[in-house]
Amino acid sequence: MGLIIGIIGFFLLFIYEANQILWHKSFLKVFFTSGLLCIVTATVITVLDGWIGINAISSSFWVGLFCLTIFLVLLIYTLFFSIPFKVSYIEQFQSRRVYTQRMYALSRHPGVLWFIGVYGSLVLIFPTQSMILLALVQITLNFVYVIIQDVWSFPKLFIDYGQYKKKTPFLFPSIKSILITIQSFKGRK
Repeated sequence: MGLIIGIIGFFLLFIYEANQILWHKSFLKVFFTSGLLCIVTATVITVLDGWIGINAISSSFWVGLFCLTIFLVLLIYTLFFSIPFKVSYIEQFQSRRVYTQRMYALSRHPGVLWFIGVYGSLVLIFPTQSMILLALVQITLNFVYVIIQDVWSFPKLFIDYGQYKKKTPFLFPSIKSILITIQSFKGRK
């Protein structure tokens, strides 16, 4: 059940992305939040299914829990706090510029790295077939989602996305992008 809800969540995100470019229907904007809620719900359902067989004294449980905490904080920060709220959720107009500071100086889609970390950590904590399958499907769908954003929607939404693509790695940070990220957190460009 969790797997189906997770797939529906990404389907809603794909519709949201298409709406930003093609239809511009205000009632479809809710698909972003709905998609995220489906993904979280799918994960919670799968965690609850694996809860009974959890081995809290195993080292993989504690390593997984530690890593989960770190990756979850990074994911939430990247998606909801790294970009100023006004820039990402209020100033939604045609000729927007890419936000290139903080986590978004690290790579164009840093949330994917933390998303993989979250699901990898959950597999360590709950090494069940259903969690492994959910993790593989969610990570794959998230990767497809950011490819769609990188190739199709973001170049149309952001007037300077082409320049951003030239300067910033797609997923995996380079030494240069790591240094730029550190400098942007220190308040320098």
